[in-house]
Amino acid sequence: MTDLEAHVIVTQMSLLLRRKMKDFARTGRLTKAHQGKFLARGLIRVDEYGGLVFTETGSAALKYIDSI
Repeated sequence: MTDLEAHVIVTQMSLLLRRKMKDFARTGRLTKAHQGKFLARGLIRVDEYGGLVFTETGSAALKYIDSI
């Protein structure tokens, strides 16, 4: 189900958000505005140490973005 969810989420994202997601994967940095958007979509979460990490859906979405 996460692959289907990821596909739907990515197709609804703007090109800017797709680029910001790839930048986050590469650098680990994210603005508060984009952080809120990704948290709301369930693509990232805060781990037990307070860091931002991809969820399963987020990882699937990133793979889908890379394949486009």
